[in-house]
Amino acid sequence: MQKITTFVVFLLTVVGETLCANETSGWSDIEQLGFFQASLLHTLDVPVRGCYEKKDVLKAEYEKAVQCVKDVKSTTSFCQTFVFHFEPCVQKLLDLYEGCDVSSERGIRAALVNSLVGEAKFLCQTDGEHIFEFVNPCVFKTFENSKTCIKNVTSVTFITHMNPQPGESILEPVCQMVSGIKDCFSPEFSKECHNEITKDSFHKLYSVEAKPCNVVIAYISQLFMFF
Repeated sequence: MQKITTFVVFLLTVVGETLCANETSGWSDIEQLGFFQASLLHTLDVPVRGCYEKKDVLKAEYEKAVQCVKDVKSTTSFCQTFVFHFEPCVQKLLDLYEGCDVSSERGIRAALVNSLVGEAKFLCQTDGEHIFEFVNPCVFKTFENSKTCIKNVTSVTFITHMNPQPGESILEPVCQMVSGIKDCFSPEFSKECHNEITKDSFHKLYSVEAKPCNVVIAYISQLFMFF
């Protein structure tokens, strides 16, 4: 119970601190976009080495994407906006970055968006009973038991990312890492969690399809391991 409470307090603290930081920095789109979509748009608009020459074009396309999301959100719910309209709104921005990102970073932004949209679609279609199973104590126990295995998997990917081969994208080792994390998690989960609703919830969460793979799985695993 203590871990669950800590987990919820942590999420609320992150949201609160981020909102305060963004307010003082003049980032005023949160109210119109919603915290999650504003945060993701801000994350996507971080130019890397190869894109500085296109910064004006990227800025203009970013503003178009923001306005597109605002226009849709003003007339519908978050689930409708994010699941069905966010990706089309940012597609041109993603394409621009795809054309100038260094090869090792290529495709990461698009994979992140596609994975988040897939997870959001799953969550928006899931009832509260199944969602609350994500903080079942057996889940924290599973990640605790899987910690060494997951750390070994992620450390290999980190080394690959820091030393990429010429022309190689980090996406391939990241997708291999996602597969490895599932292999670490599954046997421990089967051992610790016996409730059918819990098993069904996590099976569906980890089975969400994304192109080229569901990179959000790596972030979810790291978040649970923190506790």
